[in-house]
Order: sequence, then C-alpha cells, then structure tokens
Amino acid sequence: MRLNKYAYFYKYEGIVLCMNLFDKTIFGLSCENYDRLLNIDKTDFNADDVLITAMQKLGIIVEDEFDEYAEIKSANKLAINDESVLKLTIIPTLLCNFNCWYCYEEHAAGSMTQEIQNNILNFIESVVNQGKLKVLDIDWFGGEPLLEYESCIKPLSIAIREICKNNSIIFRNSITTNGVLINDKFIQDLDQTMLTNYQITLDGNKENHNQTKSNHDLLNSYDIIVQNICKLVASDIDLSVLLRINYTPKNIDTTVDIIDSFPAEFRGKIKVTFQQVWQTQKTNCEIKSIVAEFVAAGFRIEENHLDNKNYRCYADRKNEAVILHNGHVFKCTARDFNNIEADGILVENGSINWNLKKYKLRFNRSTFQNDLCFDCPLIPACLGPCSQKIVETNSDAALNKFCLKESVENAIQDNLIKFYEQKLLSKVQ
Repeated sequence: MRLNKYAYFYKYEGIVLCMNLFDKTIFGLSCENYDRLLNIDKTDFNADDVLITAMQKLGIIVEDEFDEYAEIKSANKLAINDESVLKLTIIPTLLCNFNCWYCYEEHAAGSMTQEIQNNILNFIESVVNQGKLKVLDIDWFGGEPLLEYESCIKPLSIAIREICKNNSIIFRNSITTNGVLINDKFIQDLDQTMLTNYQITLDGNKENHNQTKSNHDLLNSYDIIVQNICKLVASDIDLSVLLRINYTPKNIDTTVDIIDSFPAEFRGKIKVTFQQVWQTQKTNCEIKSIVAEFVAAGFRIEENHLDNKNYRCYADRKNEAVILHNGHVFKCTARDFNNIEADGILVENGSINWNLKKYKLRFNRSTFQNDLCFDCPLIPACLGPCSQKIVETNSDAALNKFCLKESVENAIQDNLIKFYEQKLLSKVQ
C-alpha cells in the first residue's frame, strides 16, 4: 500500500486538510494521523486499522500497482468522447452596440441567414437521430447576440426546443449579453424561447461602467442594464442570472457601489462573479473583502469549485462547436474570428466538415500528455493547457507559459479552507 500520488494535503489551523484530486472529496485529519499516513510504507498496519480502512475507501491509500495516470487518461477519454451532451455556441452576428476597450473581437458586419439557420437545425437533427443525445446546450454569443433576436435567436430557440421536446432531450438555452436590448416583449417570449440562463456584465460602478459601455445614442447604459436584470429576476420564469463584474486596478474599489443599485428583494436571485480584465496588471486590492460585502448584502457568489468533468475546457470535447453567422465553425469563443483559420464549416446536409489537421492536433492526445504536465501532482484538478492553446502552439516547450499550477493550487486551498470554515470549525472549537 502507498499514498495516492494525487492526494493533496494542506496544514491549516492546527489540522491537516485533505483532498483526493480524483473526485474532489475533502476531509480533515489530525496531525498525528497525517504523520502515520506519511510513513505508511514504513509501518505495519493490521486489517482492522480504522485510519487505513477509511483512507482506502477515500482513495487516499492505494495498492502499489495502481496506475493513477492511466486512470486520469481513461476518465478524460470518456469525457471528451461523451455523445450524451451536445454544446453549441451560436454567434448570430459579430456586430455590437458598444465598443469596449478590452474586447478582442473585430466587429465585422454580417448576420446569420435563413440558410445557415436551417443548416444548424439539420445538424441538430442529425445528432438527435443517432439516438445518443440526452442534453442539448445552446449558448448565444457575439458580438451582441440580441441584435439578431427577432431574426435568429427567437425562431431558432423555438425550433430547437421543439426538436428536444419531441425527442425527450433536455434543452438548456443560455446567452451572454450586455443586457441593454432586453425589454418587456423579450421577457414575454421566455415561455416560448426558454432562454433561461444569462451572463450580463457591469464594468464597475455607474461612472466607470458608462465610460466603458456607451455610444452616441446611449450615454447611460448602466441604469438600463440594472433595470433589465431586475425585470428578468422579477419574472415568473425560473431562470438564472450571472452578473459578471469586470474589474481593473482603476475601478475595483468602486465595485461595491453596485450593491445599492439593486433592490434587496432581487439580490438573492442574482449570482455574482468577479473577473479581472485580462489586459490589466494584477491588482493588490483584496477582492475577498469586496466579495464578502456582496454576500452580506444578500447576493449569491459563484463559487470557485473544482469539478469532476474530467476535461479542461468545453473546447476539448468532440461534441462541441462554435458556429458563426456565416457557417464557419470554431472550437473556442475567446478568439478574434476574423484573423484565424476556421476549425470547420457547417454544410447543408447537417454535418461539419472539420479541418482535419487542426482536429488531429486537438484530439490526438490528452491536454495533459506533455512534458510540462507529466510529473505534476495537480493533474486531476488542472488537466493541463486547453486544447486551443495546444493547437496554436503545437510545441510542448511553448506550453510552459500556459501553466496554471499556481492558480490551481490556490483554488484547491480555497476549497479546503471553505470546507474547514463550514464543516470543521465548530467541531474544532
């Protein structure tokens, strides 16, 4: 017997917090029992030893011949080849009603034609007809997707919902939008479109936000967006709203002003996530104290959970595609589509003609099968660089700059500390 190489231990407040990185199980140990585990190869244990029995059940102690790396590869292969879930990100236009300084996209003109919409429906039908699909995830993205609500999002959502209904498939319909174009008619349509998952962004408080998101016709988008979020959560439809707050070293201190923009009765229906604008330098401001103020005010916070999906990124799955308004297909949304080669093309017969060279680069090995990741003790929690970066670099040596070990370890420790505070603190006291 020996310790699982992917068992993580963290000394905190006089005890040892532990996580099995395979399944993210968390528990606590006394320092004495922790020392016993560290010396498992030097100590004789009888079959009735409570500690050893418990650690075996939790996967912390494994047999000498157990191959952890092979187990991860097997789980990853199953996940990326899973045909029960299809995720389609549909971009009906790259145009936007704002021009945020940090946006990486060129807002080229164009909107989705009826022909491309029909091709999307044909593609979905072809996947459904294979008989393996259980869940269909649609995510509307842009540009600003609501610019094409009446011409594309509404009719396609209704048609896709009908396909799912007729085939007993779960339909999840989501959108990333700036929220300005949401109106009463849009909300009245929700029982038809089933557009029930939203990510909407504010860029700091009212003053900072309006400096980022404004145009000649709309100088105060902040109040409109806040009002529309309130309309959404006040509706009778069961929906979720994720309020993304973009912060920079300049505006981070003002983000707490957002709290009072929302009536208290709506705050519990809004989940908040804080994201630093990637082009800015890391701020020294303590974001945790700001998060605590939002929690105290009644908002929910998107937790930094470590999940068990067994793949690094949505783009790593074969049953996933990003479909542009012109029928070009990509795997990743975080790119300027005008300046990179498409991963494929959607054709009329309901199939995607993939660029085989790029496809093989993405899927010929797991994202963690490289020199950078092989000996890393955090593989199950990280799974290496995403496949998009692997395709674009095509070199193991160049992957070093994408290593996320520090941030992954911080996430593990955050989850362990939260477990301690919520589950163990009262017992320790």
